[in-house]
Amino acid sequence: MAMKTKLILAMSLSLALVSCSDSDDSGKNGVADKIELQPSQELVITSQNSKAIDMLGYFSARRNDNFMLSPMSMNFALGLAANGAAGTTLNQICTATGADNLQSLNDLSVKLIKDMPRLDRKVKMEIANSIWLNDGFEALPAYVNAVEENYDADSRTLDLSSTSAMNAINNWCSKHTDKMIPQLLQEPLAPGMEMMIINALCFKGEWAVKFDKKNTKEDLFTNADGSQSRVMMMNGAIGNKIKVAEKYSMFRMDYGAGAYSMTVILPNAGENLADVISSFSASDFVAWQNSNNRGEIKVSFPRFEFDTNEILNDYLQSQGVSEMFTSGADFSGLSASPVKVNKVKQVTRIEVDEDGTKAAAVTSTEFDSAMPVESYEMVVNRPFAFIIAEQSTGAVIFLGQVKQL
Repeated sequence: MAMKTKLILAMSLSLALVSCSDSDDSGKNGVADKIELQPSQELVITSQNSKAIDMLGYFSARRNDNFMLSPMSMNFALGLAANGAAGTTLNQICTATGADNLQSLNDLSVKLIKDMPRLDRKVKMEIANSIWLNDGFEALPAYVNAVEENYDADSRTLDLSSTSAMNAINNWCSKHTDKMIPQLLQEPLAPGMEMMIINALCFKGEWAVKFDKKNTKEDLFTNADGSQSRVMMMNGAIGNKIKVAEKYSMFRMDYGAGAYSMTVILPNAGENLADVISSFSASDFVAWQNSNNRGEIKVSFPRFEFDTNEILNDYLQSQGVSEMFTSGADFSGLSASPVKVNKVKQVTRIEVDEDGTKAAAVTSTEFDSAMPVESYEMVVNRPFAFIIAEQSTGAVIFLGQVKQL
């Protein structure tokens, strides 16, 4: 039997929600545009959002530290791989990305890549894709054409085990994550790695209503282990939507003209964050997005920043994506040479301050009903979860938790 060479899928994500001077014709006069989806695209994104909430629960149950991940970037990178897959390998990838078939996955990807960057002139949303081929490894022309057409992916050929290739890949990631992820690779790739697929997301925006820096004061944050940390707590009436449940509260803070938002899930005092998240379902999130419980919300929210480096192999296998990691992987639509995925890795960074949120991520894969409210005060001085999403579709871009500051 022919030896399987190794394929690397790399997802590079950058989220930066900060003051942004870039402008175009979108979101004129402070009004955000919307993404109009076809029924088939709505089905895929609804499934993806459901899986995103499950992803939050999966990692919250296994990690007792801060993390941020991007289900959207993972889906783009898997979509790039799916275009070269066949048989069970393809079916497993499609199922994990919420699609019945490759065409429906590609159709949604094309729509998001085209529309998301132009929704809001106060938010910069960049989506970039690339494929990196090792010298002597040939990708089928049909595959290269498919990822160029559906994912606007660049393709480059070089000696992937060389230092110059490592530098080129890192420079690409740095460029497309606004320098927040300057190093996807700390050392050259090992010989035998024949291809790397990279998706990069860069998201920059400002809070729709900024925190006044004059109101930021030192305060205490109670960590998951019961210890307390002194943090700089921002204060302001910037929340605009709220839900109060039995064990937790949720509130939303918008960015720019409102095309994008952060939802904060804050357990009630004495409740465990992982337990709250495990009971939080996709239907809860949909109901939250569709509800209209608005009012003035006075928010106390900590400044924070952190990095995440996560291997997604185990998570993907728990979602039924197993064959692509084995010698039985079928990437016959990618190359005449047999390949399998070696590793799926995601690196992220997030920074939150009075102006907004700044975050970046790189993923690498080797081949309710609530009572109406008028005024609320939300003091985020204990562990919480967050979800950053596009409003018109509900598409989840980033999600994570903060357990220690």
